[in-house]
Amino acid sequence: MAKPDFDSLKPKIVSAWRTGAYSQRDIAKNFGVSVGLVAKLTKGVEKDAEDIVSAGVAFRSGMSGAGEHMVSAVNSAIEERMKHVIFFNKAGLIISSAAVKRVQSGENMAMADMRHASEIVARQRDSLLGKAPDVQINQQFNAADTIKGF
Repeated sequence: MAKPDFDSLKPKIVSAWRTGAYSQRDIAKNFGVSVGLVAKLTKGVEKDAEDIVSAGVAFRSGMSGAGEHMVSAVNSAIEERMKHVIFFNKAGLIISSAAVKRVQSGENMAMADMRHASEIVARQRDSLLGKAPDVQINQQFNAADTIKGF
């Protein structure tokens, strides 16, 4: 019997654990390794993908009765939205990276320019994707504080 390639199995084992869907014993059996190895690899690793699994189940359940055209339309809408999310994430990283490079080089930079660029990206993101829940919550708290006079 060939010895398993542990380097290629490690990310797979850890990813399976993070889903929260499998016990260490299940993972060991599925990958043909010992429970001890799984325990060692997953020690301290959170099951942080459980919500993603639940969302995936909810999505598939919601689409189970939909026709082929609806499934296609929903998948296309998701792909389009993801293109926007990826674009704005990259734009934010580019702006942040430029600011860090300027600071590290000792270059005299106008923070107003960086702030302005960040605000443009944020406004465009919000117009296409809607405000992020944390932004909406902060705005609601700020508005409530202003109304109450705090």
